Amino acid sequence: MKELSILLVVCLFGTVGTFAQDKKDFNLILVIDDIVWVSYTNLKIEIRDDAGSLKQTIGGLYYPGNLSFDKDEYEKLLAAKNDSMTLVIDYKEPGKNENKHQVFELPFSSSWLYHYFMIMRVYNLSNKKYMGVFDPLDKSRNYTFEIDYPGGQMLRVRNKIKKK
Repeated sequence: MKELSILLVVCLFGTVGTFAQDKKDFNLILVIDDIVWVSYTNLKIEIRDDAGSLKQTIGGLYYPGNLSFDKDEYEKLLAAKNDSMTLVIDYKEPGKNENKHQVFELPFSSSWLYHYFMIMRVYNLSNKKYMGVFDPLDKSRNYTFEIDYPGGQMLRVRNKIKKK
């Protein structure tokens, strides 16, 4: 009986270790409207072909400082170098009376996964603080983003605000 218990414990820890190895982490900090997004949530990356057709959706688990993928899906992201990728963030901001809900669809590159970390700042241009400061990504998306990573950054041009 004692040997069976020891074998069961060894198998249990071996199984947990195997599951832990099937994940691949990417150090990502999301900042939305100057607030570090502290929600524990599922994000997804959509991969599209040259014609714009959805080829695949890869789900990731986000908590502050970490975006985690299954190892197989992480490998698919790295292999999709020439395809168009979009990071989809389903953002819910708690308000006084109701929750503000917005879906951000941001361009994503598999090359970003090679960096040690990345800070992504998302600016909702409906917010008075950013209105007129940045231009939106396009007419259908009233938001924009910037990224910082080791060795570089991608910043948006800030519009000159006329003082009244």
